[in-house]
Formats: sequence, C-alpha cells, structure tokens
Amino acid sequence: MAAPHGDKRTTTENVMKIIGIVDNFIQATTPVQRETIIHKMRDWILAMEDVTLEQVEQQEAATQQVVPALTQFLLPQQLRRTGGLPSFIEEELTVLKNKWGRGDFDGSLHRGLDRVETFDVNNIPVRARYQVNRRWPHFKSGLYIGAGDLVNGQLWMSRAELQRDGVHAPPIAGISGPSKKGAYSIVLGEFDEKKNEGYADIDMGDKIDYVGTALKDEEGNLGPTNEVDEHINISDAWNEGPDARKPTSATQAMMTSLRTGQPVRVIRSWKMCDIVKNKPRKGYRYDGLYRVIGKTALKEARQIWSFQLVRLGGQGRLRGFARNEDQPDSSGHRKGHFYRERRRDA
Repeated sequence: MAAPHGDKRTTTENVMKIIGIVDNFIQATTPVQRETIIHKMRDWILAMEDVTLEQVEQQEAATQQVVPALTQFLLPQQLRRTGGLPSFIEEELTVLKNKWGRGDFDGSLHRGLDRVETFDVNNIPVRARYQVNRRWPHFKSGLYIGAGDLVNGQLWMSRAELQRDGVHAPPIAGISGPSKKGAYSIVLGEFDEKKNEGYADIDMGDKIDYVGTALKDEEGNLGPTNEVDEHINISDAWNEGPDARKPTSATQAMMTSLRTGQPVRVIRSWKMCDIVKNKPRKGYRYDGLYRVIGKTALKEARQIWSFQLVRLGGQGRLRGFARNEDQPDSSGHRKGHFYRERRRDA
C-alpha cells in the first residue's frame, strides 16, 4: 500500500497524549477541572486534524492504544459516570477513533481521489477536478440506508469526498437512491446567487421542505417552480395512466421513503441560499437522519413535489443552530469557532 501523503506530521508522543487526558478527565472531581481538561481534549483534536501517521510506530500506537482507550471512554455508561462531554467534543473524538480504527492514517484532503485535468486545443490545462478512486482501500459505497459510521456534524469540502466516504453517492444529483428502494441521502438544494436560481428548499433545522427533481421544462415556461399550480388536484397530480407524465426516478425514491418510513441522510451545502443562516460556511455537512412525513404537489406538468422531513431524535444537536454556540465560555474560548469551521472528512 502506498505511504500516506498528507502534509502535517506529528510524533508518537503527541498521538498518545489523549490517553493521559482521558484518564485525567475520568479522575476529575470538580466542574472546573473537567472544563480545563476539555480544553486540552480540544487542543489535541485540533493538533491531530489532517495529520498523517507515517511511521509504523505511530500507526500501531493509534490502533493498539488510542483507539481502544477512546472506545472505552466514549461508551455511554462511562460518559454518564464522568458527567458527560460537550457533544461536539464527543463527536470529534468519535471521528478520529473511527478513522484510525479502520486503518486510515492519511491526513491528506484528497486521499482516495484522482486528479483529472482538462486541456484546451493547445494542450494547456484549463481545468482540474478530483474524482473518486474506487480502488482506494478505504472507499465506502453510499448506497445504503441509515447513518453507517457517519458522525453528526462531519464536514467535507467537495462532492467527491462525499462519494469517497459513503456519505452521498452521486457526483451531482441532490437525491441518491433508486425509485423502488427509496432515498439513501439528499443534499439540500444548491443556490446560484448570481443567476438567482436554485431549488426552493425551506430549511427550519429539525424540519425541512425539500423540493424534488422536475421533468424537462416545457419551452417558454419560465415561471418559478416553487409556486403551486392553481386548481391542482393532489390526488390526480400523478396519473397512473399510460400517457401520464410520471415523476423523475429521484422524486419517486422520496415517495418510496415516505411510504416505508425509512430514514434519509441529510447533507447541508455551503452553496445554499444566503437566507439559510445555518448552512456551513464552507463544504458539505452531515446533519443526521430525517424521516419523510409528507408530500405536496407543486407543478403537475413537470411533476414537481415538495417533501416534508423531520429530524430523528438522539443524534446530537445540529451544528450552527444553537443561539449561544458562538458565545465564549468561562475561559474565553468560543466553542462555535472550533466546531463549525473545521474540516472533518474522516
């Protein structure tokens, strides 16, 4: 296997520091002691971000000592005994534990991706993009129902990284999943501010109105797609007859999820409309599992439907949705800056 090739390096001693930090947290007896140790956990996580464990000694320390220690520490009963952790710290530790636990020690942003260049007529490169290398040892398919080993709040910088880590399979489409099995995941509509164009998703955090894909537009039809047709009959909007215009396969997948009740992974994009204040500032953020609970017909001719989704409980709070998450704590640290701006693509 090729050697890891991330830019940042560290020492075995630094990798092992978290074990002593965890032990100190377990033994702490006062809230002040725990808060001080939590800041040390945070500093260790930041130090390990994007780090490549290149030496065998470091890799062995991670898999044989750090991962077991974190696995034990993050057990619910253990956290209850210690008074619990801030959810973002627990989630950050879980991401590193999972990444190192599966033997992925490469801290490179583009690990598992191939660079593809486009050339002009003079053989001069004019554009470069990254695509998934499905032969990469840690590639994961996104064609599954549920969260897998994804962690609430994880952040990726590109759609190719979403594909690589089994978050969302299609490179462009917003809905992933076959019509008969249902939707596996959705990316909330990306909005082009310059053209003032995009899907009219309504994002309320725990509740979402998500607009499905549309059939090909009729020539000359420039009307907005999120306004409901006058006199539309929802029961007749999808006609089963042989000449009927049926919804797209992606829209039918959402309808299947409504019927089965199976959860759908939701990813918020930094390209959402600016009115959505809780979108990530950069990249794509996994915000947990939602259930489709309803649908509304918007356009009969183009078979445009809006789907109502609600977030399932017990997944940790949504990043960016708490009113006080950017407020400094008693030691002056702004927690929001730490866990909203970081790239977490493990």
